[in-house]
Amino acid sequence: MRGRFLIILVLGLALAGCATSRNDLPVAFSSETLAASKEVLLEKVYRNHSTPEMIAILVSGRVIYQKPEYMKVLKELYPDVKPTPVKAFWGLLIDEFIQRWRSDYKEPMDKIFLEEMTDEDLRIFSDISYRDYAKNSLKAVQGKSSSDFIKIDDAARRYDRSLKRTGSELAGSVFQNARERVLADPQILISTGLRVK
Repeated sequence: MRGRFLIILVLGLALAGCATSRNDLPVAFSSETLAASKEVLLEKVYRNHSTPEMIAILVSGRVIYQKPEYMKVLKELYPDVKPTPVKAFWGLLIDEFIQRWRSDYKEPMDKIFLEEMTDEDLRIFSDISYRDYAKNSLKAVQGKSSSDFIKIDDAARRYDRSLKRTGSELAGSVFQNARERVLADPQILISTGLRVK
């Protein structure tokens, strides 16, 4: 009888843990996080998770994949660029976004993230206490799995969707600006290529 009671108790505790732990947030938000506006939280999201750098990589990869004809032209016009003209242009696309994201790309980027992410998502990805949780969850959801907390996973999915949407919607503008820089000064491919070797 006692053994059966212990088994039932253990099973009950296990089920209770499964029912609450993944839904609960692991730590409380700081008072600073709770008091901050969406715009302030978003700035912290960008800083805590190297968001502009991540988008720059997404944009550059999308452009290289979607513009095969332009890549062919680069190879024909600049065959001596090292390591390759395409890799140099890839580096230029990243430079273009990083150097001008605040002046040229921040407004549409902010709009997308604020549309996709909830207030709680912004708190999770901006609060320093949540940085490791958010990073682990982002890795998990990008790998089509899950972490230890459902709410953080949901926030990570919306953050990931924001990244991809921003990369998709800004790729055209970044490409046009990078292409104009090459037309104005083809030597920029050479200098960029030397840095991305």
